Parts: sequence; C-alpha cells; structure tokens
Amino acid sequence: MKRFTGLLCILMLVTSLTALSAGGVQETASSKVDLTVWSYPRFIETGTDGEALESGSFEKRIIAEFMEEHPDVTVTLEMIPYSGGPEKVKTAIAGKNPPDVLVDYIGRIAEYSFMDVLVPLDDMLSAEDRRDIPESIISLCSVDGSLVMYPWGSMPIGWIANKALFDKAESASLLPLDRESRDWSIEEAEAAMTAVASLEDTYAMALWAKDEQADSTMRLLLQNFGADIYNADYSGIVLDSPAGVEGLEWILEMTDAGVFAPGAESASFMDTFSLFTSGKTAIMPLGTAAIFAYLENMVENGEVSREDMDPVVIAPPVKAGVDLRTDVQAHGICIFDNGDKQVIEMGKLLTEKMAKEYQREGNLYAGTFPVRKSESSLYENPEVAILKYMIPSASETGLKAPYYAEMRAFFYPQFQAALTGQKSAAQALQDFAQKTNEMLAEN
Repeated sequence: MKRFTGLLCILMLVTSLTALSAGGVQETASSKVDLTVWSYPRFIETGTDGEALESGSFEKRIIAEFMEEHPDVTVTLEMIPYSGGPEKVKTAIAGKNPPDVLVDYIGRIAEYSFMDVLVPLDDMLSAEDRRDIPESIISLCSVDGSLVMYPWGSMPIGWIANKALFDKAESASLLPLDRESRDWSIEEAEAAMTAVASLEDTYAMALWAKDEQADSTMRLLLQNFGADIYNADYSGIVLDSPAGVEGLEWILEMTDAGVFAPGAESASFMDTFSLFTSGKTAIMPLGTAAIFAYLENMVENGEVSREDMDPVVIAPPVKAGVDLRTDVQAHGICIFDNGDKQVIEMGKLLTEKMAKEYQREGNLYAGTFPVRKSESSLYENPEVAILKYMIPSASETGLKAPYYAEMRAFFYPQFQAALTGQKSAAQALQDFAQKTNEMLAEN
C-alpha cells in the first residue's frame, strides 16, 4: 500500500473584519456565514493501524475545529477528484458559482487568476511571514506581483543518483556529496556521467520526449544553461535564445557520445524510471521525496540489494555564472471573489488555520515540504532532507503562464525532431518558439 501510494505521488467575518497592518486577518464581529470549500485528495491521513483513512478526513477535522471556534460559520466541504475536478472548477467559474475556498496547486490556481476571479491575498502575509517564507515561494505563488495562493507546502524536485553504480565505476568522488546543497557545475556533471557510462550496459541518464508527461524537467536542463522559457509578461517564448540552444546541443552531444541513453524521442517518463530502477542508468533527473522513498522501499523489501541501489540526492547541474534553477511545485489555498466581504474574510481565517496552523501535519500527509523556514524537517532520512535546498532556487518553469498546456503540446514534437536529427537544436527551438508565439498572439 505504501509503495503504491508513493508511486502515485510520482505520476503530485462577519460584520467587520479588517486586515491587520502587519498582515493576517482579525475577527472583530460575527454574523451567520456559509462557507464552501473544495479540495482534491492530496492529503492521505493514516489511522493508528497505518492504513489510509477516507478521503477528506484531514480537512474535515480542521473544519470541525474551525466551526467550534466560529459557531456562526457553517463550512461545507466537497472533495473533488483529480480526474474531472479541474473541469468542475472551470464550469463553476463559468456559472459564477465557484467555491469560496479551493485547496489546490499553483498551476491551476494561476490559471484562475487570469480569469480575474480570485481575491488577492498579499494582506495575509505579515512581515514575520515574509521572513519565514522564502521569497522564491512567495514569487511562485504570485501572479503579476500579487499573491493569489496562500502557500501551504512545496514539492522540491532534484536529481537522484544511484551511488552504487558510481562506486562500481570508481567515480563516486565526482558526485557533489561533500557539498551541503549538493550543487555542481555542468563540467563536473559531465565528468561524473562520462565515467559511470563506461560501465558495461550502463548509461548515465535517460531523457524522455514521448509526450508532455513531466516535460518541465527536460526544459529545466536548458534553463540551467541560462535560458528562460517566457519573457517577463508571458507574451512570448524566448527559449530559442543562445543559452537555450547551447543547452539542447549539450543534450544531443551527450546522447551521441553514448553518455545519455538513446531512444529518448519515443521514451516516456515511466520508461526512463524503469531503466533507473533496473540499474541501467545512474541518474534520475526527476527526484522527489516520494520517488526516493520508493527506491528505499525496493531495498528494504529485498527487491534489490544496497550494493546495486544506493540513492543519493543531488542538485541539477548548472552552467558556470548561471544561478541554479529548480522545479518546485507549490500547493496551497486560493479564495474566490464572490463579492461577499464576510465570506471572503472568514475564508482568510480558515485559510490561515489550515495552511499555517496545520502546516506540518498537512505536509506529512501530502508527502511534501513545509514552505516555512521555521518548520523543522519532516523527514528523518538525511538524503531526503537535502531536497529542501532546492526550494530557494525555485524558478519559473512556465507553470503559471496562460495556455501552458498548449505550450507543452508544441514543445515535445520539436524536442523529438532534435533528438532524431531531423532538425538542429537551433531550428527545433526556433520552430517551437514560432508555433507557440503564433498561438499566444491569436489568444
């Protein structure tokens, strides 16, 4: 059950309420308020027997406590599925009947912000909150400079290396394991990967381009050469810059040299994950706490020995002179603007209770990381704890951009064309930019 859950994670007031000048909300009077909350089954609460409780049990517990504290408030919770849930929200928005509060992640919430239906939440962050939450997270939860999602947790993504293979290649010393944040340069990574790829029937890493699944990891390789995906206002693609071309050319060179596995043009993320778990590749360029736990369970369950699988967390490599960029998925809470001040302000109070008071517990059940620096690490394994160092480098991967899904659909065919040699790196990125920019101009 635990292993199955980990794998799934791989594929994640009243009459007068005024905002405090320091941030946050303060209740000053009360009247009858009905509040609706929608939430996806993100939090998997477990009972004393270790088995998962029914979906929504965690949210129901918080809401019951909130209603005891605010007896004039009635909160109705509806759990919505990931399959069909986003469409349900959009339908509700179109019908001018969205929930008052939605627990979700920034990708979808940013899309709703472009519809001008959300309440700005900047006043909810006090000066203390802003010291406690990294600026990278606040920026990630903001659109056009305004906070649209109150941050609850984050899923930082790094790389996972199988140290066992590097040990066999006598090249483990080339990994950045002696550095606190495990950062390293493109040149250092190239040396380590070339060494481990010298093992028989082994590649340093496998990439994927079959479809859009987990495709931000592929674009992030180019971003760590200094490329941006969009311009500042999301009106155009700029990934075809010299830095972007350099990054894609590096990928092609490493593939041609036999360091990266062939066949990326037809491989999915799960295909490459299978190569990694079977010991055919030494690095998995998409590493989360859930994936690490899955690999550790493989060892503990006797499916593979520690001599063959010894996972360690490392940062993505970055070109000299370029600031490290990482992919961090943030989840939290947004409030829809229904025009009722009492409902909005009570929604803010509930939001604070859920995402601030229950920050630690919520992240435990979600398998994610707290966004607050004051919160101690949730994970005993020191390797998993390394992922927290990816949070300050959280970068714009396009997740908040309008027509993000359409952009993704344009990217992977061009990536495939470069991998198969049908197009040069420069031509593939130029065609990607042109097609996407034409679509953005039309919309």
